[in-house]
Amino acid sequence: MHIFVKIVLFALTVTQINGVDFTDCGSATGKVTAILVTGCSSSSDICDFKAGTNVSIEVKFQSETNSNAATVKIWGIIAGVPVPFDLKPSDACSHWNINCPIVNGNNYDLKISVPILSQYPKIKVQVRVALLDANNSKLFCQQFPVQID
Repeated sequence: MHIFVKIVLFALTVTQINGVDFTDCGSATGKVTAILVTGCSSSSDICDFKAGTNVSIEVKFQSETNSNAATVKIWGIIAGVPVPFDLKPSDACSHWNINCPIVNGNNYDLKISVPILSQYPKIKVQVRVALLDANNSKLFCQQFPVQID
């Protein structure tokens, strides 16, 4: 019982330390274990992306399927409408730190760099990041709030 209490207290502490709310948006064939995004801090409930910089997004996950391919997809949700972001390259197996084939039960660490162009509007937006397997099922999908400055 003592260990259970420590685990619950640790989980509550971790949740409170992370000010930004990362929401699952349909992960089907994998489980996210950690997310690190530049511009996100424990003292704010929204990530701050600076125009003219690159943002690093790291998602650690465990696969629940086998797949010979993996594709990164990113959207900005503006007024409820998903607007695709054209990340190049989108092939996570050749880039972004994923070694394919992806094996059921193995852990992976996706690391992408996303340019925040100066011409982007200075708005609040929900960012959705997904990794699709060879069948276009979501290995993971996470969504989080961003302010572009």
